[in-house]
Amino acid sequence: TGRLFENLAAETFARKYEELFYWKSQQNDLEIDFVLKDDFKTKQLVQVCSDLRDEKTLEREVRALSRGQAELKCKNLLVVNDNKDAVEKKVWFGEKLTVQYMPMWKWLLENN
Repeated sequence: TGRLFENLAAETFARKYEELFYWKSQQNDLEIDFVLKDDFKTKQLVQVCSDLRDEKTLEREVRALSRGQAELKCKNLLVVNDNKDAVEKKVWFGEKLTVQYMPMWKWLLENN
């Protein structure tokens, strides 16, 4: 389901944006699935993940968003997933984050 979720997101974003971007850390250990831009300004960082119940998966997604927020200067963070619908504030290695989690079905309804 993870690949299916990413493909659905990519198709949805492709209808709204001429170009889609992703981000990889300089160490190549982290990546963000979609970096949405408005002209040259980064507008939103989006991770797409089918199952957040595994702590390691959740940690990987948030760690990537934290590093991406710092490097890309964007605080609009979203994790599209299978069922979590929440907004959480976190401090990750000194970086304050506000992460929105949205189920894929809800995200699709809002973006189609």
